[in-house]
Amino acid sequence: MPLPRVALIPGHSTSDPGTVTAYGTEYALILDRAKLVAVEAAGRFTPVLIHRAPGRNGLRDLPAAVNAAKVACAVEFHMNAAASATATGTEMLAWSTSARSQALAKLLQAAGLQALGLRDRGVKLLTEG
Repeated sequence: MPLPRVALIPGHSTSDPGTVTAYGTEYALILDRAKLVAVEAAGRFTPVLIHRAPGRNGLRDLPAAVNAAKVACAVEFHMNAAASATATGTEMLAWSTSARSQALAKLLQAAGLQALGLRDRGVKLLTEG
């Protein structure tokens, strides 16, 4: 049986790099992490790296790119920055209308907490709109 295909999406793009730190842009840092996850995925799932297209339509066009890749699910990576050292943690986002999305987010949140050792910020439900 073939392994499930999972889209790994680094948040942001070259034209919208996200948070900028002394270590680089959010996009560059997250791209490196997504590539590490792809390596670690060996034997568990088939990773499919999908980038947002540069420009204003990158986010809007992302669902079509994910659907075209014929993946079982998609995971988008982000990281944020704050001046406060206490503003740390990990959270997962899930569609409020999808029980499968919520179940996957809970599993990924637990794994992320174990791997990163950060504060649990929980699963946040997104609405379509």
